[in-house]
Amino acid sequence: MTNRRLKASSSQVRQWDKGEPLSFAWFAFATPATRREYQTCEIDSRRMSHRLDMKFQVLDDLMRGNLIAWGFREGAPVDEGPALIPGHLFPRDGDDTAAVDWEISTLRSSGFSFVRIRVTKPRTSTPRKKRTSAPESKRAKPSPVPPLTPPPTPLVSEPAKKKGRPRVDEALRAVIRSLVETGQLKDKSRKVQIEIIRASARAAHPTLFLRETQPSRDKIFAALRAEGLIGPM
Repeated sequence: MTNRRLKASSSQVRQWDKGEPLSFAWFAFATPATRREYQTCEIDSRRMSHRLDMKFQVLDDLMRGNLIAWGFREGAPVDEGPALIPGHLFPRDGDDTAAVDWEISTLRSSGFSFVRIRVTKPRTSTPRKKRTSAPESKRAKPSPVPPLTPPPTPLVSEPAKKKGRPRVDEALRAVIRSLVETGQLKDKSRKVQIEIIRASARAAHPTLFLRETQPSRDKIFAALRAEGLIGPM
């Protein structure tokens, strides 16, 4: 029994060790075209938007099983090792209360907390060996008369496609344009402008900006730059 536990633990550690840190997974698992577009983009607001989309794609792949995540449960016994994190624990949309910290590769969801998260592709199963064919004498003889009508093909309904994640940058920019047109940002300090934008964005899109600190200061600055209201940093 002891050897089996050690073997299983070492297998988990190997899979965790082969993965990419969550803080870098958004770039590591992006398509070559997406990475190239991100790297060649020279506009800060667009780079931020690309990065956000790449992170959303990683979360979608984790929930669909295209990628898997391993992490250490906070407060678990030391010898437990990394655990496979179910995809449904990651946030699904703007209404989800699960929180991912991309900077330090952590997840807090449904009362669980995982740290040092790494992401990797699922291992492909080894194909089974073909069975040795039975002797001629033991093989079942084919029926001499085929059925008159083939059995009906069962109808399989296509699985419903998951909704894509909402884009917060376009919604935020629309709020800013409206505030500019109505003159609500004119002659206001930057701090006051941020408070006005944040309050208006949360009122217009409550499902996108759930917390009092949303949208963040960085997102607001990125949207202001995209609208040409402030210069690049």
